[in-house]
Amino acid sequence: KERISNLMTTDFMNIKLEPQTSVLQEVIISDNKITGRRVVEKAISRIYKNYPLKPFILEGYYRDYMKRNNEYDAFLEGAITVQDMGYRKPDDRTRVRVNQLRFQENYQENYDKYLHKDENDTLKEVMAGVSTEFFANEFYNMRYHNPVRNQYETLPFVGVFHNFHESNYEFDIAYYTYVDEEEVYVIRFKPKAEYNYLHINVKGEIFIRVRDHGILKFHYSFFVRDFTKERKVYELNMEYRDFQDKLFLKYISYINFFKIYLGYEIGEISKYREFFVTDIHYPDFEAISKEESIDNTIPLHQLSIDEDPDFWNNYNLILQQKPYKD
Repeated sequence: KERISNLMTTDFMNIKLEPQTSVLQEVIISDNKITGRRVVEKAISRIYKNYPLKPFILEGYYRDYMKRNNEYDAFLEGAITVQDMGYRKPDDRTRVRVNQLRFQENYQENYDKYLHKDENDTLKEVMAGVSTEFFANEFYNMRYHNPVRNQYETLPFVGVFHNFHESNYEFDIAYYTYVDEEEVYVIRFKPKAEYNYLHINVKGEIFIRVRDHGILKFHYSFFVRDFTKERKVYELNMEYRDFQDKLFLKYISYINFFKIYLGYEIGEISKYREFFVTDIHYPDFEAISKEESIDNTIPLHQLSIDEDPDFWNNYNLILQQKPYKD
């Protein structure tokens, strides 16, 4: 054998090479581009890793009210404890205890007139929007709309969240931000061009943490347009926060608008529901008994709750941090 550098001749040389076979390591060619759709898909796939699978308690402040023809009315508020059996368990196994409750004197009247319909209401019809009629009380209805908690349910507007990344939406990473000093994707979604009709408008936004793809915030609004204005008929807002290495609900609100014909009056109604979590107990807590848990089919204002006159004077509503974005 001779080094090529030692061959100083400029004459033509014929060098014979001996063929040899060698095995290369496997090379995987993939498209690793980060897209909004892929981030959402991964966030959904990690729900059972990022959210509690064991039972836990949420304590919080709930309120609901309505805006009728631009005037606020029918206000109800309560201190509520929720015992969730974990995100793998169906939500109908959740137990709810109403600790204290109060509402305006006209709440029952407005509920019967605008929010409830029975077989005797032959003239009452929803003319437009999203009816508030559902299969349970207002608090349960609001919680049912949580797509992260109920990812396999078919939810109004959102659909089955487990397959949300496969839906007819465009997902774009609008920008990056920081929440509690952690980098977060802010992903906006809207209907694909072929599903973007002139009479409707959908606006949505998801905050997803880069580190573990935990969903910190979800916003969904549905608007209906006519010739003169754009009307919001549905809106869902949720926020989550860290506690004991898991993400827990911090805030949820659900709004629906509808126009109702009563035979003698046309009412334009927006119904608001909000729940602010004030304390979390996990993994140890005192369980809610079956006797304490309310029947979710009974409206809250019709429950029999022992009133404590001094409760609200001593009740301090402490919100868990500030909203991520107004």
